[in-house]
Amino acid sequence: MKTRFRQGLLWNGRDGFEAGDLWVEAGSFASPGAAGSEVDLQGGWVVPALWDSHLHLLLLARCLGQVDLSDCRNKSDLLKRLDAAEGAWVEGYGWNESHWLEPDLPRREELDRACGGRPCWLTRSDLHSAFTNSAGLKLAGISARTADPPGGRIERDASGTPTGLLADLAMLLIERLIGWPERERLSRLLRQACAQMHGYGIGGVCDQRITDLDDGPLAWSLYRELRLPLRIHCNRAAHEDLSSGPRFLEGDDWLRCGHVKLFADGSLGSRTARMLKPYLGGQERGLWVTRPDEMATQFARAHAFGFPVSLHAIGDEAVRAACTHLKGHPLDRIEHLQILNELDLQTLQPASPTASMQPLHLLDDRFQADQLLGERARGYYRLASLQARGVRLSFGSDAPVASFDPWLGLQAACLRRRSAAEEPWYPTECLDRAAALHAYTRGACESLGWLRAGRLEVGALADFCVIDRDPLTCPWPAEIKVLRTVLGGETYFSL
Repeated sequence: MKTRFRQGLLWNGRDGFEAGDLWVEAGSFASPGAAGSEVDLQGGWVVPALWDSHLHLLLLARCLGQVDLSDCRNKSDLLKRLDAAEGAWVEGYGWNESHWLEPDLPRREELDRACGGRPCWLTRSDLHSAFTNSAGLKLAGISARTADPPGGRIERDASGTPTGLLADLAMLLIERLIGWPERERLSRLLRQACAQMHGYGIGGVCDQRITDLDDGPLAWSLYRELRLPLRIHCNRAAHEDLSSGPRFLEGDDWLRCGHVKLFADGSLGSRTARMLKPYLGGQERGLWVTRPDEMATQFARAHAFGFPVSLHAIGDEAVRAACTHLKGHPLDRIEHLQILNELDLQTLQPASPTASMQPLHLLDDRFQADQLLGERARGYYRLASLQARGVRLSFGSDAPVASFDPWLGLQAACLRRRSAAEEPWYPTECLDRAAALHAYTRGACESLGWLRAGRLEVGALADFCVIDRDPLTCPWPAEIKVLRTVLGGETYFSL
């Protein structure tokens, strides 16, 4: 029998809402018919369940069990938080000195005292750098004689002694020592993360991989075992053996194997994003995690096994390499595409790789981008320009790097400011709301190959959320409240 969800205002997928009912049978939207049960939506606004097209689900779950450093406002605040940590390692996440009132980073010796002799591992909000202390450096065998690994950097003081700050692939020297939480605890944290996302109307995610972090097989195994209440597109890492294991889109309507993830460069906040010109105030241009001459080989390898590629590219030189070399599969994606040179913009077209972007980075990185790039910051997240070129947009959050709240992301994409008191940051790049909502729903799903998701149509997966106001016209999208989240016709969240 069918379930009738009645008296909703249904998004037409374009520019408005129309009164109507939704009929669900066997987990999919169906034509009207005899209903075995009914649910009254009470005139709420109904949109497809939103997708987060770029997050790190396993890392997000892990962070829920660590010390949250995201709202620290100075070094002293961070050091005090570490007292509450439990376990053999003091693990924390989310610090960002660009948000601090006093951008003074903690010294290794201060971390030694705060952690009481235990080793620590404190990841920056962008996941591209982290602190350890003397105990951590000793366990990893990192000394003044340790060379920077390819694609990574060990920060050092004037004497050459490591400070405890590691960037990009140098982070693996510590991460491989720590490992993952035991399976039962990680399973509980994953279900907690799913429940939190349901509260924001999220029904599906693209779970990205980290360079050389061996979490891909663990993630696939866990997701298959747990059958989480979330649609999951689970990427593979470029270093995996693609000749074995799941193939692209292998799976079912809850879990499918995803893209192959590669990294071109690092991040803006860690000054490891690869730039055409140096950052202001220095000679650094960032680093290559995968050099352009290596990219073509990696792309061809992934495509030969039938996989599209998700390429992390943030700096304008890394984005140029992505635009130049990433060709060969209709579902190839450029992840972040943060800083786009005007010359490269003019080369993009509807057949170009998907622009997989995270609008909240606009608000998190705004002042740091101005500080590091000056007038070149005008190339940061050129959403309206990409839409005008016909490039497909797919939105996400990069959680735990940023909040997975998609309504905050909608506000960032369309208003480019946090509040009415702020001036929009390069307002000509503000995206219209219908386009932004499309990038969180149908656009995201199409970019992943999930063609039955992200739409309110007969035959599509019956995934939707009900909200308390019109997201296309309300003053501030962040004020939206989710009233109900439904996946496969089953309610997983309701107020």
